[in-house]
Amino acid sequence: MRRTTQKPIVTCLFLFFLIFPFTSLLAQVEVKGMVTDSTTKGIQEATVVLFFRHDTSYVTHTLSNSSGEYQFKRLSLGKYWIRIMKPGFQIFTDTLSIRSLESIQLSVVQLSVQNYVLDEVDILGELSPVLVNGDTVSFNASSFGTRKNAMLDQLIEQLPGMEIDDNGDVMAQGQKVGNIKLNGKTFFGQNTEIALKNIPADLIDKVEIISTKIEQTDGTITYEPVINIKLKKESRRGYFGNLEGGYGFGDGLDNRFVAKAGIHRFSSNSQLSILAMGNNINAKGFSWNEMEEFMGGWNYMMPALNNGEMFWYYSEEGALSRQFGSNSGFTTTYGFGSNLNLDLSKKTSLNFNYIFGDANQIRRQVGETSTILEENTLTNSYSNTALDNKQTHALTLHVNHKIDSLSSFNFAFKAGMDFNANTEERNSSQENSERILINQQEGELTKDQLNYMGTSTLTYSRDFARSDVNFYLSLALSGNMSDWNSNSTNLLTYLDSTQDENIVQNDLKEELNGASMLRAGLRLPLGKGSDLKLNLGYAFYLQSNQSSRNLFQNEDILSGELVFNPDLSANFDQKTNIHTPRIGFYYSKKDKANGWRIGMAAELKQLNLTSVYVTGNASLNRDFTYILPNGRLNYRGKNGFYFSLNNFSRIEIPTISQLQPFIFNASPLNVRQGNPNLTPAISHNIMTRSGFRPKGKSWSFNFYVNSYLTQNNIITMMEIDSLGRTSRMPINQGSALSNWGYLGINSTANKIDLNVNPYLRFNTSQRLIFINSSLDNIASINPEFGMNLSNRKNKKIRWKLGASFDLTQTLFEVNTERNWVQFKQSYLASVNLTPNDYFAIGTRLNYEIYAGSAFPDEQRVPIWSFDFSYFPRANSRWEIKLVGQDLLNRNLGVNRQINNNVVTETISETIGRYFLLTAVYRLSKLSVSEGKSRYRK
Repeated sequence: MRRTTQKPIVTCLFLFFLIFPFTSLLAQVEVKGMVTDSTTKGIQEATVVLFFRHDTSYVTHTLSNSSGEYQFKRLSLGKYWIRIMKPGFQIFTDTLSIRSLESIQLSVVQLSVQNYVLDEVDILGELSPVLVNGDTVSFNASSFGTRKNAMLDQLIEQLPGMEIDDNGDVMAQGQKVGNIKLNGKTFFGQNTEIALKNIPADLIDKVEIISTKIEQTDGTITYEPVINIKLKKESRRGYFGNLEGGYGFGDGLDNRFVAKAGIHRFSSNSQLSILAMGNNINAKGFSWNEMEEFMGGWNYMMPALNNGEMFWYYSEEGALSRQFGSNSGFTTTYGFGSNLNLDLSKKTSLNFNYIFGDANQIRRQVGETSTILEENTLTNSYSNTALDNKQTHALTLHVNHKIDSLSSFNFAFKAGMDFNANTEERNSSQENSERILINQQEGELTKDQLNYMGTSTLTYSRDFARSDVNFYLSLALSGNMSDWNSNSTNLLTYLDSTQDENIVQNDLKEELNGASMLRAGLRLPLGKGSDLKLNLGYAFYLQSNQSSRNLFQNEDILSGELVFNPDLSANFDQKTNIHTPRIGFYYSKKDKANGWRIGMAAELKQLNLTSVYVTGNASLNRDFTYILPNGRLNYRGKNGFYFSLNNFSRIEIPTISQLQPFIFNASPLNVRQGNPNLTPAISHNIMTRSGFRPKGKSWSFNFYVNSYLTQNNIITMMEIDSLGRTSRMPINQGSALSNWGYLGINSTANKIDLNVNPYLRFNTSQRLIFINSSLDNIASINPEFGMNLSNRKNKKIRWKLGASFDLTQTLFEVNTERNWVQFKQSYLASVNLTPNDYFAIGTRLNYEIYAGSAFPDEQRVPIWSFDFSYFPRANSRWEIKLVGQDLLNRNLGVNRQINNNVVTETISETIGRYFLLTAVYRLSKLSVSEGKSRYRK
């Protein structure tokens, strides 16, 4: 075992220390130059780009300083094109030959605003792949190769400093991209995945990475990368899209199908996109979580949700969770989506989105759960079959109206409906440490749940000319309604037969939640210009909850009649009032993109929680007062160095289910009870960001640390008796601390076009657990080291290699026998070949190894897939594709999870190996030209 886990580490470290220095030694020559205008004054921030002369492929770029000087510190021997660009000036192009390792001082280049004709030069492809202008980096799409009929995601992966991580998030120089726009307009809200999978790469003219300045309501400023996709001029009117259909089979000759359609229509003042899909290969459709992401999250414009607070909260639940394989169960999914952007006038714009999703899932599982106590270990073996159906509807509407150049209205409305129907059959048996049977359970559950949700905001903002005074007023309303109907039957047999139970329940529950928020703010400049700003604000939150639960339960097993149970039924109203006055200040240098920025604020929170329980004639009325500090410290240097330190303090208000005094026992072996004595928890989130991203360079360094501290933490107190029955109740106990960090380097070796990305991630946490009146402290440590190597621009062959090593250790302070260690190794190899205009071949291998004391049986999971594409003729609208998934048929469908003192392993029937033959047709009335670009010299 030890040899198995150590050898890959040694190999990867050897490759890291061998390859990384080698790539840095490939380029050693320093080249300097200067660019001026016609008056010999140095031109600042002119873009200087280098290309290899033999194929005009991009090498690197830099910017001139305030004196007009520029330099390339490490270049390899060879022949180059050099191009100098500055908006408003004539483009300069010349040759550069490096024949020795001596430094080179180029002659001064004088740019003129007048037109002049250069000699004609034929080049292959676009000569200016990168242009830097202030906080915007623009990539010419035609300079980076993608395979036929590729979408935006494949183009993004070719751009220097950009990648798509395992979660599907787009990363630009280590920062997550929060939004993708199309021709400057919002495309399907904040769902970047829809944009990545549905915008054809060959219709794209430029990809812009814009470092967007975001000014918060407290006056502080943050920067977030936003992608803007500019289509080619001939693609900005008309329509384009894809139609795809496929059919195949898997092991056991199970039929598999996939169908997709996406149509996008554009004009000068509108964009309309329609998407539809269906499949039974467990591919994503439109789940409710995707609805939230698509709409920017329900809290995006409505912080009054969640009891009027948005907060970082670290739960004590969960220590380890690993999935060996994927695609639990068998899911058939259908989805539809539409997106409309419309300029109603020069002052008014509208954005509308609607998505529908329908998913049917069959789950057949067997598993085992071990609960480790101080003097006993309870082992529960179970099997269950479940049928789930979920339907979702979600829509958003945004209207922005500029009254004049200084004031505007913004209206946002979001609504959704979520329907769930579940049927489950479950059998289980539980044994103690001596493997003696202590209970058996047979149960059935049917449940229907219908949820309606909605939120709306109206914001008025007013700037006052010449005084830098800003005023805003915002009103938000939200509500949701839930209707729940469940029927359950549980037959329990204990070791002592006199305690056998046959529980039949009908649980009816209705809940209505509403929230309103009124927020106002005033920013006042003090001192000279915008050097010092004072921020005053006030917010009032009101949230009300009405809940009605009527539970009917059999009292006589022989008669089988269901009788109303008043002890387990409850009707109550709950209200939460929050008053939040705020004061803060913000300091920065006037009109400077670089330099220090400091912001501090303090909020006074006054909370009042009232509840009236109709059942039992109980009531709750409690008041809380807190002062919460918030602060930001940001530095941005001209040389590309940046640093930020942010602190956000939030309140975690107990939920309705946590405060309710009655018992919920739909599962007799797992009883839950609320705690009306809970008090709010306070969480502090400290975020540190630092890095060095020099403009015009092909490398970057990033370092992030996020720390979360929750005081007066809410944890779950568990009591487990000798018959295996568990009762849970939330309590306030101690604090919880977690840390997340990332350190990464992204570097490109110019000569061989190799992208090198070593990184280190780490997670640590500390929390308390309370089991059978015994407190214990848990500490978790999780470092992960990885390395990715890939080429970027080769149009014939693209490859990527990766390896990561993930160690997770969980330590118990009191009961050390519960300590766990897990070691995970992950390897990736991906190759895509495009030998000509008619064929494209791709293959990918993910190989994962799980070992350690947590899971004594080592698991090896190789997942190998391939795809083969045929284009009937060059530039064809048709693509015939054969896809093979999980060729080795090793998708185990095994999920192992460690949660405090509970170890669970579940084996699910799932889709394994399958083959799919698909046809893709490209819809377009656009005429996209291809071929050589010509420049004059």
